[in-house]
Amino acid sequence: MSWRGWMTPLVFLLLAAVWTWPAPITAELLGRRADALGTVWFVSAAARLLPGLHDGLTGWPLGADYTRPDSWTMLLVGPLSALLGAPRVVALVAFLGVTASAWAAETFARSIGARAPWSLVAGMAYAFSGLGSTAFIEGYPYHLADPWLPLFGAAWLRAVDADGRPRDGLAAAALFALALGTSAWHGLAAAILGIGLLAAARAQGVVRPRPVLAAATAVGVLALAYAAAFFSNAPASEVASSGLGGLSTLSDRLLLHTAPGPAVDIDGRGQTAWFSAVMLAGLAVAPVLVGRDWRVRALGLTALVALGLALVPLPWASMAQWVPTSRAGALAALQAAFGRFPERLGWAWLAAGGVVAARALTELERIAGRWTWPLLAAAALEPFVALRLPQRQAVSPGGAPSAYGASAGAVFDLWPEDLARDPGWDLRVTNTDCFYQAAHGRPIADLCLLVPGQQSPRARLGEWVTDALLDGDASSVEARLSAFGFATIAWHPDVFRPSTRSRLAEALARVDGAPAESTDAGDHVVAFALASPAEGVAGAEAYAAWGAP
Repeated sequence: MSWRGWMTPLVFLLLAAVWTWPAPITAELLGRRADALGTVWFVSAAARLLPGLHDGLTGWPLGADYTRPDSWTMLLVGPLSALLGAPRVVALVAFLGVTASAWAAETFARSIGARAPWSLVAGMAYAFSGLGSTAFIEGYPYHLADPWLPLFGAAWLRAVDADGRPRDGLAAAALFALALGTSAWHGLAAAILGIGLLAAARAQGVVRPRPVLAAATAVGVLALAYAAAFFSNAPASEVASSGLGGLSTLSDRLLLHTAPGPAVDIDGRGQTAWFSAVMLAGLAVAPVLVGRDWRVRALGLTALVALGLALVPLPWASMAQWVPTSRAGALAALQAAFGRFPERLGWAWLAAGGVVAARALTELERIAGRWTWPLLAAAALEPFVALRLPQRQAVSPGGAPSAYGASAGAVFDLWPEDLARDPGWDLRVTNTDCFYQAAHGRPIADLCLLVPGQQSPRARLGEWVTDALLDGDASSVEARLSAFGFATIAWHPDVFRPSTRSRLAEALARVDGAPAESTDAGDHVVAFALASPAEGVAGAEAYAAWGAP
């Protein structure tokens, strides 16, 4: 059977299994950053978030609206967590996403004349990149599951070519919508790819108006709907707090595109945008070997533009000087959404650059024969040697401490509030509580998709509960939390200062003299049962009367 049959996806499946190991078989948590915890929660909550994006089991007792999910991909696959468990679904999305994305990029390469096995280079460059490893290690598997961007490139290239048809334009528009639904970054990368190819086709004089008009109409409707949803759901507090300051320097961006050093994961992040040296070599020889093909020229130039956008941060502060005060909020919202990680625009660079390299290496083999085969071996080894996967991946327990299972009802997690000055502390605590909820299924007080300026009931109550317990007023704590509908205080004693810990233990013993205690799942939790928690809407009404925002 030919490479166009089962061999190509099988190669990518095997490489992805090794690169993402142990993702194909694990039910544990993969990732080094707190966002991995939040992603597991999001998958576990997807079934109850659809279709209204309201969750009554978080932000207890009021519930919470999550109208701006990071990725519709995870929302749609989330219901599988009821069968497989949320950590396993997240791991499988990463593993199968790498496979599908690589196969799609290889398909794109074949559409412009690349032949196997060199078409595999396009898949390796796109899916097995530094952007992919960063997404995997930080817990954003939906970035890995985007076959839509290269498939959009292939469809759009057909649409703007001399024999393009309206259905090609509509197919490209649908694939653009799927890329945008995967993440806003992939939507922006698709826009860069689309504009670059259209400009090149017009310069070449091959583009026909009907397929472009069909695509433009569909994408225009989509863009208006997306923009309306984005800005209508951007609270004033988020806009005000996002700021308009500059970003890091060009030299900082350049370092992201080199092979990561040992310290890249030291703070729980995995930021690297490394790309294949074989891809770069293929791009370098493409003008000589296939420069006569306008499609190759268009993709090569578009790839370089995308790389430039990924390397050079926008001057947000200078832009703000020319924006009316009434529009400053919109600019701030754009920076908050798209300005923090411009290197992610490199998805367009990887998709287009890998396709060009695959076509160029196909031509090179015709000239040099088997002498080019070491390049294929290098392309397959680069992601494992340069990015050091799967060695860099971290594996943690995928469940919740057993103390959560001692009773039923809403749970209030008690953490030290004096550490909240650390900007990463509240994110870590919130994501931990939400991750545990994915396993125990009980209502919690945290808002699981944090929006700057919002404060969860847990954060609002945490300081008051701690102060009241330290003052010896355990009865007021029990009465108030019970009135709000909480059934349990889940105390995390190991992160409190020793002097505070002993006083809190003494006060909480007056709430429940025989609490449930566990030290499994990587956390020490003591669960104190509360007497007579309020039911139904009574808890929400009591919380609102107390002064909920």
